[in-house]
Amino acid sequence: MAKQLIPEELDQLIQEYLTDGVLTDKERQVILKKAESLGLDRDEIDLYLDAQVQKIDQATDAAVRKQKGKQCPYCGGSVPLLTDKCPHCGENITAEASSELQEIFDNLEDALVNLKSGKDVHASKATVERFARKAKMYFGNNPRVQKLLDEIKEETERAEKKVEKRARVETFKKHAVLYTIIIIAVIGLIGWGIYRGVETMTKEPDVTDPAICQKAMTDAIERGDLKKASLYLDRFLEANYIEEATYEERSDVLKGVQSSMFDLGMALIKNGDVTKGLSIKEMIDASGTFDQGELLEKAAFEKYMEMGDYENAEQLRHFWSYDFKEYFDFLCKCIDRMKEKGEIDKAKSFIIKKVGFFSEADKKDEYAEWRQENVKQRLLDYLNL
Repeated sequence: MAKQLIPEELDQLIQEYLTDGVLTDKERQVILKKAESLGLDRDEIDLYLDAQVQKIDQATDAAVRKQKGKQCPYCGGSVPLLTDKCPHCGENITAEASSELQEIFDNLEDALVNLKSGKDVHASKATVERFARKAKMYFGNNPRVQKLLDEIKEETERAEKKVEKRARVETFKKHAVLYTIIIIAVIGLIGWGIYRGVETMTKEPDVTDPAICQKAMTDAIERGDLKKASLYLDRFLEANYIEEATYEERSDVLKGVQSSMFDLGMALIKNGDVTKGLSIKEMIDASGTFDQGELLEKAAFEKYMEMGDYENAEQLRHFWSYDFKEYFDFLCKCIDRMKEKGEIDKAKSFIIKKVGFFSEADKKDEYAEWRQENVKQRLLDYLNL
């Protein structure tokens, strides 16, 4: 940072603290705090302070060397004032060599100051490389030269990293608006895609058409959405099914969605909604497809048995008054289910309740084996009681 960019108020404070040639940590913090209050960059002022302290150190070092005598530009050793040959390395000491070394020092030290302050890093690096090569070639054995070169190398690396960091920040700031527009556009596209997807998913098909309704119902059943499939069927029936129509007319309407109706009925029964499944069975019967209706009824019977709803299961079998053998077999199946569940008391009560079906057998001798008492005992024996 150039001195002319330092406010006079801050520069006076810096010079006051540097009067003794030393800058304590406390003094440095006071200066940095003052710089921040003036709106200056804290890091840049910190680098500027380092550069100023270094200049003072260099001036002090030069004064000390002047008091001690000459210094050999080649090896850095101390040389008596009236001697032209270094007693350490044997090199002849000329005014040109000393002047050349001083020029190298001045340029390298100026470049170092600029590097630390962050001022024109690329130009300072070029200066460093040019004079560093010359210093290594002619005065490489001089400890002071070696120390300065090492310090410049470290500072160059730090300065380059800072430049790269600043460049990235500046690039980001430069393109921040563009990046923001791109991000907003991407978010907008994603939002639009989601909206269109949701709109497509939520848009209801025209289920008044048989083919569209059948496909919509099939898709809903495959997804496990039986409620939606039932809704599609209800809408279709509202639009097309007329109670006063002839059998042939109703049959023609229902045949258009018959396959998906059957699948829906089966799915409902399997899912435990047997009553609704049987209502679909009735509509399928109305279309004249009795084989599918029988399959639905059989599935409903098995589901009632599985659920332990033996009363409804019995109603589906449509037993006649003298179907003694069929009814006895049905009761045995019910007892088997209750035995599997450990419902022995329930099975016993069930037997006592159901043997009334065989009351007609008590009136005729040819049905003696099916009289109530006989059947009751056989069922209790079957229950192992």
